[in-house]
Amino acid sequence: MRVKIIEGLAAGRVVISTSIGAEGIAAIPEKEILIANTPQEFIVQLKSIVDDKLRMQNISKAAKEKADKLYDVNACGAQVKLFLQKIIGNTSK
Repeated sequence: MRVKIIEGLAAGRVVISTSIGAEGIAAIPEKEILIANTPQEFIVQLKSIVDDKLRMQNISKAAKEKADKLYDVNACGAQVKLFLQKIIGNTSK
């Protein structure tokens, strides 16, 4: 997993990554992360957020919400707990 990308999302930063760099990260392109695979695409994506502050704010907010929901320590812990309960059964009954 690309921890630096997740850290950027969690910090509310607009992340521009290649498709390969974003593999395995549950972020929606153009909504929570920007994808650019060539130098020209990086320029276009960077210009798009510099020129459109509202777009930048919306992507930043959506990225942080996604990171908080999926990658926060408490969210991950809850997922592990559910996984273990399925494997060994819920013994708290």
